[in-house]
Amino acid sequence: MIELLSIRDVGRRLGVAPHQIAYAHVQERIPEPEYRVAGTRIYTPADVERVAAYFAEKLRKKDSHED
Repeated sequence: MIELLSIRDVGRRLGVAPHQIAYAHVQERIPEPEYRVAGTRIYTPADVERVAAYFAEKLRKKDSHED
């Protein structure tokens, strides 16, 4: 069975505020998750990996500019 998560659950797992994830979707920095239930984004493990990769890259860029 596939684990499905809410944006809040994804945020908790990744240490990212849910509004930051939503903003990244709106800005088309990361694709919207494939599933929605009653208008709510539902994340699969593949969706979580994409979100994690985006925020990891964003942190790397931020860290490299502080040197």
